[in-house]
Amino acid sequence: MKLTSLLVITLLVLGCGAAFGQTFGFLSAGGIGEYCNYEQLTNNGADTYTGIDNTTAACGYPLNGTIGGFGVSVPASLAAGLPVTGKGVVYGDNIYDAGSEEYTGEQWSVFTQLHASRLIGHYGWVGIASFSGFFVGDNYGFLTNNIPTGEAASRGTSAGKTNLKDVRDVKK
Repeated sequence: MKLTSLLVITLLVLGCGAAFGQTFGFLSAGGIGEYCNYEQLTNNGADTYTGIDNTTAACGYPLNGTIGGFGVSVPASLAAGLPVTGKGVVYGDNIYDAGSEEYTGEQWSVFTQLHASRLIGHYGWVGIASFSGFFVGDNYGFLTNNIPTGEAASRGTSAGKTNLKDVRDVKK
């Protein structure tokens, strides 16, 4: 019986070992404001990523956002003015739907690096908001290993406000 239990545990650990996860908080472009949400990504192999945009722990949202994306490399020569380059993940995030608990038609898309930022010089994430094919806002900043809790976060979500509405105002 002990051998069977050990075998099952070993297979579970090895089976889960192919995927790895990472968690990063978001800091403002000035590096002083911490957003209340944070990303929790898992590499599922073949450079595909899933995870959550955690908005329940410190933001007080009713649901977390769902993340799905893939690994990319954005060379500085092709960045065309983007504040973030290098190896990372591009993902779609339904943070607006999660915050309003209904379909909003708004999309938050993010390019995030796979390591915490060095606060001097290199941003770690950039996101854009869109609605019905129109660009409606963006945000960028640094990635941090610090995860916001409760009142520690000094700002709303990294998705901020779009030009349309703040998701916290949808249900009021």
